[in-house]
Amino acid sequence: MRQTFTDLISLCQNSSGKDTSTASQTFFKQRINARAEQILSLLPSRFSETERTFSTVANQQYYHLPPTAKGIKSLMVTIGSVDYLLNPVFSYSEWRRLNAIEFQAGAIPTKYFTRQRDFGIWPIPQGVYTSTIVYNLRAGGMTKSDYITGTVTVTENNQTVEGSGTTWTGGNAAAEMWFSLADSNGESKGDWYRISGVTDADTLTLESFYEETTAATQNYIIGESPELPEDLHELPAYGAVADYYASFRQDLTKAQGWNNMFWSGDWSQTSRDPDIVAGGLVKGVQRYEDRDESQLINRSYRQTAESQVFATDLSAS
Repeated sequence: MRQTFTDLISLCQNSSGKDTSTASQTFFKQRINARAEQILSLLPSRFSETERTFSTVANQQYYHLPPTAKGIKSLMVTIGSVDYLLNPVFSYSEWRRLNAIEFQAGAIPTKYFTRQRDFGIWPIPQGVYTSTIVYNLRAGGMTKSDYITGTVTVTENNQTVEGSGTTWTGGNAAAEMWFSLADSNGESKGDWYRISGVTDADTLTLESFYEETTAATQNYIIGESPELPEDLHELPAYGAVADYYASFRQDLTKAQGWNNMFWSGDWSQTSRDPDIVAGGLVKGVQRYEDRDESQLINRSYRQTAESQVFATDLSAS
């Protein structure tokens, strides 16, 4: 079941003896985000992969990494109607060696090299080319409480949500946040939909079509939610409570118990062996691990020699 940032904070409060002090809430918020990042880093990369397009600049070699990027998975440059997938360079000495070689202006880019804050393309692009970078995304820092003011009208097979008495501007609702109808107790009573954009104070657009029955004057929830599989959503709160007892309360017994809940799903289970534990992050990582590709055939493609690359002219037509 999907959990919002507000849900996770409430779970931390309930698990810490109803500690609602300002200091503890600030701590919970920080540690929920830190634990979500820890979980994402241990899951297969497909859960954090995303892409972004950019344009190269003539005679410019280096480009900033997106601020949320952890590392590049692939880089493709499109010239005319042809896509060129670049090969990564892993050694700084190899990168220096490549850049010491003279090449013909207009040579097709073939390689890229990732540094701490940016990446370079070789040979240096000689024109404006549409490019696509696929990278691993850091877990976005959640900061916002759920927004539930007013009511909404939703229409089956439509992406537009109309609000009444709402103020969805000013950050109360934004792209990448989540939307769901709610019951009279403020609990989600339907599916969750990612928001793709906010038009004005009372109109927003969902990323996908609303698939439930048309309804008017409905309670709703808009909130931030961890970018994790839904069955792992409570784990950041378990980890945050473990950190709370290890530091705020200095109760190592409870800290260990909640840390066991985070890793194994069992208060008393200290093992981190996926063949022994029944839940938690250990089992989640095993459940979502990449499919076995041992039976796939890796075909070898003839690579163009560097000496040939230098003599290749580009055409944007």
